[in-house]
Amino acid sequence: MSSGGAGSGDGGGTIAGHFTPPEELPFTGTDALPLVALGLTAIAAGGAAVAMTRRREAEES
Repeated sequence: MSSGGAGSGDGGGTIAGHFTPPEELPFTGTDALPLVALGLTAIAAGGAAVAMTRRREAEES
């Protein structure tokens, strides 16, 4: 007769299966290169605009 406590039993319960992780992680993102190119283009355009404004102000004074 079993004592009926937690963990007692005949071992007939389910056992967690063995998990084998995949060799590669799934690709869940996007390619960042277009976003980086857009950001660098915006920085370059802003720098050119600032340089042109400073050059124009220097010529007027």
